[in-house]
Amino acid sequence: MKDLPANEYNSIVTDGYFITDFIINYTFKKMVFGVTVENLFISEWNENQLITESRLKNETKRPI
Repeated sequence: MKDLPANEYNSIVTDGYFITDFIINYTFKKMVFGVTVENLFISEWNENQLITESRLKNETKRPI
């Protein structure tokens, strides 16, 4: 997957990633049996790569 911006100014870019999962289910009468393998190709990735700061409308800026 392509690289993505990490902030609203697009001045910082994060690495893109592609994750593949495998899921198989078998239904027998009223029962469902399943197997799930997540991240099949063992890709390294970060779920959230954002560099932003937010606050509520009436919230004051806190000191660093």
